[in-house]
Amino acid sequence: MVQNLFRTPLYNEHLNLSARMVDFAGWLMPVSYTSIVAEHNWTRDNASLFDICHMGEFIVEGREAEAFLDYLITSRIRGLNIGQCRYGLLLNDNAGILDDLIVYRIEKDRFMVVVNAATKDKDFQWFAEHTRDFNAEVSDISNLIAKIDIQGPRSAEVLSEFLQRDLSGIGYFRFKEFGHNAKKIIVSRTGYTGELGFELYIPVEMAVGIWQGLLAHPLVRPAGLGARDTLRLEMGYPLYGQDMDETRNPVEAGMERFVYWDKDFIGKDALLGVTAKGTHCRLVGIISDSRRPFRHNDKVFSVDGREVGIVTSGSFSPSLKKAIGLAYIDRDIDYGDNVLVKGRGTIEVQVSDYPFYKNGSLRDKVSPVGTGE
Repeated sequence: MVQNLFRTPLYNEHLNLSARMVDFAGWLMPVSYTSIVAEHNWTRDNASLFDICHMGEFIVEGREAEAFLDYLITSRIRGLNIGQCRYGLLLNDNAGILDDLIVYRIEKDRFMVVVNAATKDKDFQWFAEHTRDFNAEVSDISNLIAKIDIQGPRSAEVLSEFLQRDLSGIGYFRFKEFGHNAKKIIVSRTGYTGELGFELYIPVEMAVGIWQGLLAHPLVRPAGLGARDTLRLEMGYPLYGQDMDETRNPVEAGMERFVYWDKDFIGKDALLGVTAKGTHCRLVGIISDSRRPFRHNDKVFSVDGREVGIVTSGSFSPSLKKAIGLAYIDRDIDYGDNVLVKGRGTIEVQVSDYPFYKNGSLRDKVSPVGTGE
């Protein structure tokens, strides 16, 4: 029921903007303000503001914090520089994916870990259970932190003007801590839309003021979860809980590039077994000239009628004007092959690599703007 759902510090702002609110991972969140397509297209051309306050944030600190995270996560944390962040996977002992997350090195022995909202409590328990073998402590600061993201090719221009800071030194998967209105905030540059963008980690009491201040800029509009989903899908970014979960491993999910094999991590032995044996399926893209979208759990068949897979994500692509999706499909089906998706009707699709959309501004260089530090 609505009264049992969590609300972000920006809940009343969404109501004032006539947002359509939905239940997402136990949170009452805006799915759209005007239309998903309009918000998607505005993000591709200008700058959109997203409420991401539902995400979880942990602090991991202590003399062995680095070693602890290096053991827990598939990517390499050892040697991560202060001001650098890295994406990785959290695996269980059987190499199933517990979550995907980003680790920020704040200080030599202090890190911030950003996890998904739906898995926050489970993740925290997993972290806490494994600290007993390390000189490290983990604390959940999610209730103290608000997260607001600005995404789009004009985002650097807007944010530099708003903060009166030169953001040109923030490279991809880098971050800086700034003083703003006598408070410390973190501005990072990772992103999930394929466009240049920034994430603001701020004290909760600053959320409304920063949200309103950024929305006052003529280049900025709010965007909801609907556009966030179509934007990430055009880039082929898997969504945890939909395209990957504990029943999937990084090999079949196409996430091996985030696995550092030359170190130990939880689930490594099981994952080595998976690579030796091979997987019968893999996560691939599917694309159709039809505008009718595929749906989660639609079944996939070969042209001769054999069931070969299942759709995990699907949507109409506003940028490509086609239906696109992600699906686990048997490995004997090749890229370029045609298959049939059967849900509410039958759609012929082509197996594709991703990203589907290749014209984003994600890695564009940020020009020096603002007054500097």
